[in-house]
Amino acid sequence: MSILITAIGEIVVLMMLRKIREQQSFRYLALSVLAVYLVGVLLITVLLRTYDNETMINTIPLSSYAKMFTPIVDGFKMNVMRGAIDRLKWIDYASRSCIVLNILLFVPLGYLVPLCIRKTDKWYLILAIGIVFSAIIETTQLLTHRGWFDVDDTLHNGVGTIIGWLCYRRWLCPMNNIKHFKRNYRDDL
Repeated sequence: MSILITAIGEIVVLMMLRKIREQQSFRYLALSVLAVYLVGVLLITVLLRTYDNETMINTIPLSSYAKMFTPIVDGFKMNVMRGAIDRLKWIDYASRSCIVLNILLFVPLGYLVPLCIRKTDKWYLILAIGIVFSAIIETTQLLTHRGWFDVDDTLHNGVGTIIGWLCYRRWLCPMNNIKHFKRNYRDDL
């Protein structure tokens, strides 16, 4: 349910920004939305969490996928296809929803930053901004004991940032046409 609400909220904001992009106050609105978004992300990821005595650090990329799919692989080894299908239900819903929510959390960053700062409309700059912001959050969670440091979260946040940049390029970019995109960004992809 939280995934659906988050996705709907992001679509509504994207549509609102697209509708008013021609107005003069658009940039100020985008800056305001970016500021509210950044404060909201910090509240959700660090400030509203409770102190935890345990500290977990995951520095192995994509280990959450290995943990999620190990039961399926084991089932496949035991009883080929039937065992794998039977163990599909063992995939933890919380793991899947965490991945999706981490991706959705950073989609707005991918379209708000290039709206506010024109020189950051290249995909690799947006990806770098998303990964650095995510790494700051993860490090803060580790140092303040208000969450776990997980490199997979940083990777998922990077994916969300790129999805947001793709939304920006498709729907919000001031020069939004395919010829312009192919001519100016072909070498970046």
